Amino acid sequence: MSKRTVAGLAFSLVSVVAAQAADLPATRFAPPVVSLPVFTWTGVYAGLNAGAAFSGSERPRYSEGAGFVGLNPGTLSGFQRSRGQTGFVGGGQLGFNRQIGSVVLGVEADIQHADLSRRRSGAGTLPNVPAGFTDNDTLTARSRLDYLGTVRGRIGFLPTERLMVYATGGLAYGGVTTRTAYTDIGTGAFFPGGINVIPYAGSRSATQVGYVAGGGIEYAFTDRLSAKIEGIYADLGSSSVTARYTGTGGTGPTDTYTVREPNRFGLVRAGLNYRFTEL
Repeated sequence: MSKRTVAGLAFSLVSVVAAQAADLPATRFAPPVVSLPVFTWTGVYAGLNAGAAFSGSERPRYSEGAGFVGLNPGTLSGFQRSRGQTGFVGGGQLGFNRQIGSVVLGVEADIQHADLSRRRSGAGTLPNVPAGFTDNDTLTARSRLDYLGTVRGRIGFLPTERLMVYATGGLAYGGVTTRTAYTDIGTGAFFPGGINVIPYAGSRSATQVGYVAGGGIEYAFTDRLSAKIEGIYADLGSSSVTARYTGTGGTGPTDTYTVREPNRFGLVRAGLNYRFTEL
């Protein structure tokens, strides 16, 4: 076979292949579609909080038991005057959110140390006593909130994807300690048997249960971290303490008086949350 014959056959084969390739449909490769993750509030989270607690200036209730000698004029009115107090609160929270469109439903539990106390004091003098005699008394009470915990529901609304405005409310509980003391001091042979100091005292610590309600705002500055600020009103009801005679003489150990203190206060606190999972 000559070189011309071989070259002709090769040219014919290339022409056929090229023609067949030209008849095949064109194939186009589309670039892969990359879907960006959408931010969501759904998930379990935990965090820390700190802020301030504010107690009101509500008047305590005072009542005397049978046989109590009674207060001198001016003692109770001074005792019932009270200014609001401010203290520190700080602790942690754990919760879960479920986002449904622009609404976020959730539940949160928190517990924190509290340093909020209130002290009341009143003093009085018995008027028109005989010459050479005096009778002065002092009544004090102190209530202290040692810790506070809540279990609350939350409902939030999203003005923007990462900003939530929410309302919250539920159960509140806290450790409250209440103390009171009364001292009656006389000079001269004013008291029976010559006793010139009559002391009373009482103390009670208990877990008070009530409710809490409030609201706040929370902003997610990353997909995992968010910061919040909230205001809450808490009502733990009232705690009472009964004082008994603590001396060795005088009117006797059956005399008592009772002080009942309200436990209502507000909280303003800031917090930081970290979301662990999306469910």
